[in-house]
Amino acid sequence: MKWIEKIKYSRYQEKMLKKVRKQTDRLVKQDRLDELFPYVTAELDASWLSNPAKADLLIYMASRFKEKGDAPSAATGYDMALQLVKEKEFEYHKVLQNILNVFRYAGREDLVEEWRADFHTRASYDKKFIDLT
Repeated sequence: MKWIEKIKYSRYQEKMLKKVRKQTDRLVKQDRLDELFPYVTAELDASWLSNPAKADLLIYMASRFKEKGDAPSAATGYDMALQLVKEKEFEYHKVLQNILNVFRYAGREDLVEEWRADFHTRASYDKKFIDLT
């Protein structure tokens, strides 16, 4: 989620993030999705992670749920990620429309409305946010 913040990680942080992503991919490949949320949320407790880095991992995890067709879990992961960076200014990115679509597909109109309203307020610093529907 580099579009949220240009993050500079130490070698240790890069190594740990790579390990978490690799394990996430392994769990998805083995269809052990029931273990994915507990694993990633345990890793999120790591004190070395900033909120944008935590959001990055949650977006990564949510995208894996989306690929497997588990829209409710993907929606939960995307919402958790966005909540972590709600107070930050971040750039518009086309993935935001995809996230709104996942919320819709998961039947979470409450999240569609919450985040669409949030994104539209961000149009004050980036006009592209107004295009999100």
